Amino acid sequence: MLVGYPMLDDRTVLPADHPIQPYLLWTSQANDLGWKALLGKERGAHRRERSYLCSPARAKDLSGLPDTYIDIGGLDLFVDEDLEFTKRLGSAGVYVEFHLYPGVPHGFDGVRELRAAQEAVALQTKFLTRY
Repeated sequence: MLVGYPMLDDRTVLPADHPIQPYLLWTSQANDLGWKALLGKERGAHRRERSYLCSPARAKDLSGLPDTYIDIGGLDLFVDEDLEFTKRLGSAGVYVEFHLYPGVPHGFDGVRELRAAQEAVALQTKFLTRY
């Protein structure tokens, strides 16, 4: 499974005064809208027994998931939740490859001129060609 800068946890909230706020392309407001669109209601109001289907970070057991590749920019709202999910995957015995690209925002790999984007695409391709 290859996921780039995934939105995994509906509980993610970044304080308004957080230092990366000015650099976010996917903002806290966009995140709220995205979760509301997916869940059909306010965050946290969805049925708990099915919550992991929409918000994978809520899954209690991650064992049995396929090999996973995750990459993210350091200026992304999702960086902490993706790091936490990566740790949980590894603890559950799932092979996980994680890449953090400092100084780039959400969607960075769409700017092909960036060295980080070129590296990310090369590593994504390498991961996928193993399967």
